[in-house]
Amino acid sequence: MGKIKWFRVYVNLWRIFPLYLIVRACRYKEKLKADIDVWIQNLVPTECKSKSRMLKMGYCIFEERAFVNVIQNRLHRNPLLWGISRILFKPLDSLYINMPPENIGGGILSAWIFNCCSRKKDRYLLPY
Repeated sequence: MGKIKWFRVYVNLWRIFPLYLIVRACRYKEKLKADIDVWIQNLVPTECKSKSRMLKMGYCIFEERAFVNVIQNRLHRNPLLWGISRILFKPLDSLYINMPPENIGGGILSAWIFNCCSRKKDRYLLPY
C-alpha cells in the first residue's frame, strides 16, 4: 500500500514541484515551513524520512487533502500564487479557513487541523 502512495507522488511531480517553488517564494514561507514540518512529522512513515522535503510534502498532500487548504490559506494574500496553487490542487471543500495567515503562527493551525479532522484510523467531524 505504501508503494502505491509513493508512486502517486512520483507521477504527480509535475504538480508538486511548482507548488513547492511557490511555497518557498511566498511571503509567509517561515510559517509554511513550520506547517509542513508538522504534517511531515504526523503523516510520513518513519522509514521514508530520508526522502527529499518536496517528496514528503507531496506525500502529505495526497495522504490528507486538508493540507492543501493550509497551504492555500498562507498563499491567499498573493492572488497569482494562490490562483496557481488552486489550478494545481483542488482544496478540500468541507474545510474553509477563515483567518488571515498573518494572525496564525506557523505549525499551530496545522497541528489543530491534523488533530481534529485527519486521524488515520478514526475520522472525526468538526463540530458545527
